[in-house]
Amino acid sequence: MTNPDIDARAFWLELPPFAITMREAVRLSDYSASYPTGVTIGKTWRRQNGAFDQGFKANGGLPRWIICRYEEADDDDPKMAKIARYRAVVRVKMGRQT
Repeated sequence: MTNPDIDARAFWLELPPFAITMREAVRLSDYSASYPTGVTIGKTWRRQNGAFDQGFKANGGLPRWIICRYEEADDDDPKMAKIARYRAVVRVKMGRQT
């Protein structure tokens, strides 16, 4: 039997990185159990992928934070949008050292 966390981690690692500070991440709306209403290109939110999948967690899966954003679809239809998913990479702002 495959370990679901290994599969989920591989999925997560394949996502493009999205550099964000902890403050910025906390300010994003959390849509771990749903999707935002209304589609606006550029709208960005955070999602704890797998957090509400009881079977995934019961089998050892570890939910991971991802960043999602509505972006223009790859086709030429202006009425279409896609959800781009990114791996959150937390930036640490260093203070000035004296």
